[in-house]
Amino acid sequence: SMVRAKSAAAIRAQQDAASKAGGASQISPTQFFAVDKIQQNDRAVDYCRTIMAIVCGCACGVLGFKGLAGLAAHVLCSLLLSSVVYVMKARMDPSYLVSTSGLFLGGVMGGAGTFVLFWTMAYDIVHIYG
Repeated sequence: SMVRAKSAAAIRAQQDAASKAGGASQISPTQFFAVDKIQQNDRAVDYCRTIMAIVCGCACGVLGFKGLAGLAAHVLCSLLLSSVVYVMKARMDPSYLVSTSGLFLGGVMGGAGTFVLFWTMAYDIVHIYG
């Protein structure tokens, strides 16, 4: 399950305290994020990507997709997973993830190797050796 970084109220309280103490230039932007929580969220998303790549690769192999059809299926599955994560977590509270572009763009290449491995394995088992 995904966890939140610091709440917006906690961030505002830190900003107010810094402005009263002599300016916000003394605060680093990294102080507003709980790095361990962000890493935990990234691991959870990567785990979901790996599982989705395995399932989508097996489905594409069994269905007999070849070439660009398989590549398009992988891109669609990756974007679908990223959209689900965004809608379920990040859209409701943006403090779950640091950047949404990383969520969408990282998803396409994140499970590509796993997808190709299971795609070719399932295709070979069903259509070549079966």
